[in-house]
Amino acid sequence: MGATEKTLETVPMLVDQHRIWYNPNQNDQWFIPLSELLTVITILAIILPAAAAVREKEHGTIEQLIVSPLTPIQILLPKVISMTLVILLGTAVSLFLVLEPVFHIPIKGSLPLFFGVTALYTVATSGLGLYIATMSRNLAQAAMLAILILMPMIFLSGA
Repeated sequence: MGATEKTLETVPMLVDQHRIWYNPNQNDQWFIPLSELLTVITILAIILPAAAAVREKEHGTIEQLIVSPLTPIQILLPKVISMTLVILLGTAVSLFLVLEPVFHIPIKGSLPLFFGVTALYTVATSGLGLYIATMSRNLAQAAMLAILILMPMIFLSGA
């Protein structure tokens, strides 16, 4: 383009410097357990609500709930909330009794923010589980549909 070495030295340039805030040494022992924890949270957030709803469908109690004066949100929200609390309890146990003492992963940042985002993610992902439950007739079908949805999610997540 007609530029010489002397003129290229005066041209402003961008220098790309990567800063890694979490795990600056790129220690795999910190990344892999956290990745596995998040994968398990995703699997449980889909399978637990699906299993609870399908079990009620198999036993015939969902029909009793449908004819009751409850709205659909009042029927499904307790399932989602209870499963979210179970997953948050399992996440806390995994984080404080396994990841920190066994793998020596430092916990930095806001724990209430982490658990809040985990709860929001669990509630949002539970919708997939409830959708699976509406499409399936029994627990085996729900498990197969969950695998059909989970495998692309896990493979494309980078975990």
